[in-house]
Amino acid sequence: MSPLLTSALVAFCIAFLLVWVLTTVIMRICLRVGHVARPDPWHDQPVALSAGTGVWLGFTVIALTFAPLDSWVLAVIGGSAAMFLVGLLDDLRPFRADVKLALQLLVAAVVTSSGVQVGLISLPVVAIPLTIFWMVGLTNAVNLIDNMDGLAPGVAGIAAVFLGVLALGRGDVPVAILSFSLAGACAGFLPFNMAPARAFLGDAGALFLGFCLASVGILSTWQEASSLFLTLGLPVLVLWVPIFNTTFVTVTRFLLRVPISKGQADHINYRLVAHGLSARHSVWLVYGLAVLGGLFGVFYSQMSSDMAVATALLAVVVVGVLGLFLFEGDVSSLYKQFNIESDDRLARLARRYRAVVMVIADLLLVTVSYYGAYLIRFEGDLSQIQHDNFIDTLPMFVVVRVLVLALFGMHQRHWRYVSVVDLVALAQAIGLGSLIHAGIVFGFQLPAFSRSVLLLDALLAFLLLGGMRVSTRVLRNYVYRFTTKSPGEPVLLVGGGDAGELAIRELTRRPVHGMRPVGILDDDPAKKGARIHGISVVGSIDSLADAAKRCEVGAVVLAIPSASAELRVQVFRAAHELGLGCYEFWVSSLIRRVGVEKDADGGVQITPLESRMISDAALHAVDDSEPASPVVAGLDDR
Repeated sequence: MSPLLTSALVAFCIAFLLVWVLTTVIMRICLRVGHVARPDPWHDQPVALSAGTGVWLGFTVIALTFAPLDSWVLAVIGGSAAMFLVGLLDDLRPFRADVKLALQLLVAAVVTSSGVQVGLISLPVVAIPLTIFWMVGLTNAVNLIDNMDGLAPGVAGIAAVFLGVLALGRGDVPVAILSFSLAGACAGFLPFNMAPARAFLGDAGALFLGFCLASVGILSTWQEASSLFLTLGLPVLVLWVPIFNTTFVTVTRFLLRVPISKGQADHINYRLVAHGLSARHSVWLVYGLAVLGGLFGVFYSQMSSDMAVATALLAVVVVGVLGLFLFEGDVSSLYKQFNIESDDRLARLARRYRAVVMVIADLLLVTVSYYGAYLIRFEGDLSQIQHDNFIDTLPMFVVVRVLVLALFGMHQRHWRYVSVVDLVALAQAIGLGSLIHAGIVFGFQLPAFSRSVLLLDALLAFLLLGGMRVSTRVLRNYVYRFTTKSPGEPVLLVGGGDAGELAIRELTRRPVHGMRPVGILDDDPAKKGARIHGISVVGSIDSLADAAKRCEVGAVVLAIPSASAELRVQVFRAAHELGLGCYEFWVSSLIRRVGVEKDADGGVQITPLESRMISDAALHAVDDSEPASPVVAGLDDR
């Protein structure tokens, strides 16, 4: 183990222990003097405010002890202390927004004037404003994500770890020590801030964390890299979660005509909650996004300049698709200012901007696929002739590809419900575009143009364009994996065919109905033990009684629209005798509760009681329009 790594790990561990002790003490002091957060529905006990004081104090002590105390390190430590003081005063007696911003700009300007500026930019007229903008922007970005228990210290700690890992790889002692000291401080505070939180960072802790991360990120840009683009991109990737959240909130509030300064529960974590995740799962998913950004930054640092640009374009597409998915989460029930989303404006905006995002994403992905084809064909070493061929033909390739995609309606399809039919249409559009490309290229007779580039470009285009479209559905399915674990009556599904598959998708995506499929019954021997959307086929229809007992279900849902009268009677009679609720699922996304009674002659009567729509378009209960006459009556009980 290298001495630098040893020092960094020691700094992390001591910072963790020191902040844990300091936060315990500060939390008790805050509770004793009454410096607590305002009551809210999520915290039934007083929560210490400004407990981030322990994070700042612990970091400062460890940084002064382990880090080399050159002028730049002292400027970062001093600037972080000044920003902490601004936040603490704001906690005690809130500033006006303009005063608070002015103080932040003053602190950033002083630290910048001490020499802490963006590296590899020799022009002060560019470097100084960019540095101040970065520091103040990221300071407030971290403050913005401090809106849910455990979120801000967790995201900041993850970012600090990856800044430290990158510094270790470069042998950068100051950045490594500062980063791991900050990560340890965040880890020491996190147990007190996880739900239900006993201590809040307050503006004191949140502003300190944001400014410290921004300053350490600036120091990391001083190392030589293959390009300015690559150097500046690293801290952005590592810190992308608070940056993305701030950008997302600003843009969506503007689109929805909500005052930018008035929003609350519309951050990315709350949008995930609006999609059905619990607050805890939302926080963990944001942690995962932060880790992915850090890992991406590590790989990004090892790339060539050209590969870094192509990869950055892919990252932009991924972020755009994620933003579109989050935008479709209706937070009107979480925050009254967003009742505007309860009308059809959100739907219209989603349709409009979904097409815009898709067109922009296609432009970027087509560029990446074409360049990737050249890199693969020539093993990453393009001669001047091939480079000129790429530049000369790129506009034509992009325009033709996107126009053909538009001709096939690729930008109007709702990719939340992507199917094999959609992917076949995409393959046809790419194939036609490639044929047009071939005709144009060979018509102009470009020198030394490789025909294999066309084939590789078609394959990459299908993978990238198809992957982007499938990712929307994959993301939704990932989210629904957690929403299906919400409380609900376990039900047994009878029928593992197309209707059964549809019933599982609709019921698991709409847990508000209180139904949770836990098993499937089907008479097809080939399906025994198979899993459909994670739900197992547990037996045949004749084994309903045994399966209902093993799975501990409260109801049975018949999902065979073409079932004969005898089969329906068999299923519902068995369920009725077991005291289970009886339901029918129809392919039109209608689930019907039925009544089962025995008549005086021993026959069985099945009567429709109510129907409920469970499709995405119509989620509500309705009275059954049919008369309450028996669907099946007078069949012999024998």
